[in-house]
Amino acid sequence: MECEGRGRFEDAAQLFLSAWNESTDDFERCIAAHYVARHQKNPADTLTWNQRSQDLANAVADDRVREFYPSLCLNMGKAHEDIENREAAKQFYAVDKCGSDLPSEKQNHFTSQPTMHTHPH
Repeated sequence: MECEGRGRFEDAAQLFLSAWNESTDDFERCIAAHYVARHQKNPADTLTWNQRSQDLANAVADDRVREFYPSLCLNMGKAHEDIENREAAKQFYAVDKCGSDLPSEKQNHFTSQPTMHTHPH
């Protein structure tokens, strides 16, 4: 985050990718993928990383991701918008309080949302 704040975006991208490579569980990978997505050079790669982040957030078995879902919804909406998939973007933008209504036993909030299944490279 410090590198981003100082305008050192290439350094930030490398640090976030290192965080992805060194992550030890779905929660850490979810957060790392979210930040890696911010530094992609093309919209398709941004969507791929945001989708990874969503899939990993859905796999976290506790409430640690609860406050992360609103940001994730906005990023997924923007990523779909950037690839001209306006219908999918609208669905993500329309999610009311995205993720904030998750019960403590953690349900998959995005089951009715469009998904693009991808695998890490």
